[in-house]
Amino acid sequence: MSFWDDFSRSVSEAAATASRKSGQFFETARLNFEIGKLHDRRSAQLREAGEACLRIRASGGELPGELTAPLDEAERLYLEIDALEKKICDIKNTVVCRRCGWALADGAAFCPGCGEKTSTGRDGDGGTHPCTACGYTLEEGMLFCPGCGGRAAKPEEASQPNNCE
Repeated sequence: MSFWDDFSRSVSEAAATASRKSGQFFETARLNFEIGKLHDRRSAQLREAGEACLRIRASGGELPGELTAPLDEAERLYLEIDALEKKICDIKNTVVCRRCGWALADGAAFCPGCGEKTSTGRDGDGGTHPCTACGYTLEEGMLFCPGCGGRAAKPEEASQPNNCE
């Protein structure tokens, strides 16, 4: 192939990638907007349920079926929010920690946000420095190592004395 054929192919591939990424960005933004609206509606349902509970409790009565409809709607909205958030993860090809919501690196054994063990688990790639305990490459801002679940520390911090001793 000539230089121009290679150049043209590279430009075409870059354009296709940019187009795909922008489509993902706009779909994610649309879904996040929808999630925000559902959160607002869910909050209104929970507020209504709470006000009904307070009225009943203030009058000394039991909690009857008047709570059923708002609580059922709040649960339905919660499930719809979960489904939309899963769509975002599918679009971005990511997995989210069930405990804290941190977007997990592909194959992380532990969440870098809270240290929770995940269901995936293989060595990660990319990042800024190795975990001092297991060598997993940590990205800036990680609080726990996805490889071993230990507290993330830069190598220079690991050799410093612990003030708690």
